[in-house]
Amino acid sequence: MEAICKEYNLIMGADKHYIGSIPTRSQHEIVNFKLRSEDIIYQKGVFKASATQVEGRERTSQGTLEWSEIPKEQYMQETQRGTKLIADNNRTHYITNDDYFILCAPKEMFELEGVIVDGVQLKQMIEIKEIHDPICLQPVKNGFLIVAVWGEELAIEAMKNPKFN
Repeated sequence: MEAICKEYNLIMGADKHYIGSIPTRSQHEIVNFKLRSEDIIYQKGVFKASATQVEGRERTSQGTLEWSEIPKEQYMQETQRGTKLIADNNRTHYITNDDYFILCAPKEMFELEGVIVDGVQLKQMIEIKEIHDPICLQPVKNGFLIVAVWGEELAIEAMKNPKFN
């Protein structure tokens, strides 16, 4: 598809971004299309920041979701058996290919606000706002001792210190 898109100056984008018209016959084909269960792809999208802005305790990161295929078992486990689309602070998303269609069309046939074109693919930009919690430190000779860490800061590798020094 990438070669075809390059040759005919098309881009690929999810159906929700498409603003062009669809003939009635094609609408019927799309509505009546049935994906076989063995063709379902389970995907996990992980947030990849492209820009970050920090103001006070709040940090805003802008980026896209980088999608990869995962085994059905992992998808079912991480999404509470597929019944709930979950996100971890908007950083991780789950979807299956029976939730959407991809269209290949000229760039002008897509709503481009809030998206970027990456090669021949249209990717939605998302924004994540985080408020950072404090880290309590005790000043000592030659540095600091970590007294307490809470919130997302627990995930900072340098804060994972069982001796708190």
